[in-house]
Amino acid sequence: MICEYLDSLAPSPVLFPKSGPERWKTLVLGALADGILDAALLLVYEKRFRPEDKWHATWQQRQQAKIDRALDQLERSPPAWGQSPDYGHMTLACALGYLDFRHEGKWRAGPTEAGGMARPVRKSRAGLRGDAAESLTRNGTMLKATEIVAAGTWTGKPADVARLDYDRRTRRRITLTCLGGLTFLLDLAKAPVLRAGDGIRLEDGRIVAVEAAPEQLLEIACRDARLLARVAWHLGNRIWQRRSPRASSTSATITSLPI
Repeated sequence: MICEYLDSLAPSPVLFPKSGPERWKTLVLGALADGILDAALLLVYEKRFRPEDKWHATWQQRQQAKIDRALDQLERSPPAWGQSPDYGHMTLACALGYLDFRHEGKWRAGPTEAGGMARPVRKSRAGLRGDAAESLTRNGTMLKATEIVAAGTWTGKPADVARLDYDRRTRRRITLTCLGGLTFLLDLAKAPVLRAGDGIRLEDGRIVAVEAAPEQLLEIACRDARLLARVAWHLGNRIWQRRSPRASSTSATITSLPI
């Protein structure tokens, strides 16, 4: 409903065709992508909010099967568009992006027929969310790092320096290229919050120093703490956690993001 309202505010580009077969194609694709998102989110919640001994394997398999069947259908009938993408394409982009983000991009390689659909997407998104890392590590040509060493607990000259913005300092799995040209795969069990001065231990024992990259900031000032809390709620936790630790009860500084 929100998307249809936004679509009504401008004559083009059209997100929802007004009638006919094109409208039904858009709605069907959107519903298919919504189904992928629903099942993918439920799989995340199962592991995030239930203890491991309560995980229901059969139920998890049913949710994964929903995703696989939807991807198979998309492989058999790949979506296309004319002058611009519509609501269905955008919803699908969100669904596949979520599979990359929370499910490590496993959809790109199968185990379903949908592996073929990943090929054109992989080509256009090389280097995003670990794609380059996957190909390089399979060939054994990239260093790997699985351990973070807190600032002040390591000494000596670092092998190189990784200058990272906030987003890349909170990624669990990402290919990083340092200032001196050293490239490696950061592959952690959990998403970190890297601080300036932390070290990343490579598999050969060397340490890469973390440097915080300069970023544009936004200062938010409110007349009282209640209003600031409302702002935080609307921004969401992923953005709000970027605030400065020097924030007060009525103001905060966050990194600038395209929202």
